[in-house]
Amino acid sequence: MIIGGFEYDSGTDTYKGGIQGIGADTSFAYLRPELVPSGNAPDYRLEIERYANCPFQIGVAWKCGTIECEPVLGVCIDMPALPQRIYAAVLSKREYKGWFDLIWTRPTPLARSLAEETALALGMAYLNDTFVPHRSRLTQGD
Repeated sequence: MIIGGFEYDSGTDTYKGGIQGIGADTSFAYLRPELVPSGNAPDYRLEIERYANCPFQIGVAWKCGTIECEPVLGVCIDMPALPQRIYAAVLSKREYKGWFDLIWTRPTPLARSLAEETALALGMAYLNDTFVPHRSRLTQGD
């Protein structure tokens, strides 16, 4: 389910857009780069603005790999209004260069990491830092 959309600004390495349907409905959502990345720290902070120039953080995102040379971000959204964390993925809209969708799927008990959860949301597997077609999809269609 698409719960948001972003446009990528390569000059600031920032994704700017909106989120809807999770209690944080806004046209002012940003994935801003972590200024001092370290260790397991996220690559981006997900912030929303309900009032001009007053952002607050509702999540984080990590670079999880690529699909067809386009970046894939694994996103974890956690805020008091939610009963539990939401895991989502930021994926390129192939038909619109520089635009990305925020896609959410219900969590599965099989996922062991944010990257694996992202891969499952895409119907893919995550092997060696790469998203690949899931085996069940490779054998279908015969």
